[in-house]
Amino acid sequence: MQETITIQDVFSILIELERSGAKHYEAMAAISEEGPVRTLFQKLKEQEVIHEGIYRHHLTEIESIMFQETDQDYTNYLKGLIVQTFKMLSTLHETPNDQVGAFKALDLEKETLFFLSELKLMLPASHTHWIEVIQGEERKHVTWILNYLNP
Repeated sequence: MQETITIQDVFSILIELERSGAKHYEAMAAISEEGPVRTLFQKLKEQEVIHEGIYRHHLTEIESIMFQETDQDYTNYLKGLIVQTFKMLSTLHETPNDQVGAFKALDLEKETLFFLSELKLMLPASHTHWIEVIQGEERKHVTWILNYLNP
């Protein structure tokens, strides 16, 4: 029997990325000095909470949409990436300072962009506008982090 990755699985990954991101950003804001870096982490945390809510909302909406099953090669591809994502998430607590925290934040945001791209491929075009909006916001997050890392 072949395993498959469902659209619900991709939503679950996105929800976990946002939840883990919010926790990471909250922890980083708590250990950061007052100023721009703390504000950055606080702003990122707020965005993660909003995005998690959006994913939960759209997950309930898409349950009525029929989807094509993924082929085994695509399933294996996604499964490998999901394993790597969870490995990355398991290291978030190993963040001794702002610099390391910002690099991990960059990883979180890039992973989110990746899974949003995959989700967009899985959904009918009529259901993807909201993904494009979030992709734009995630790109802004990457820019904010890069501006902090490369002043």
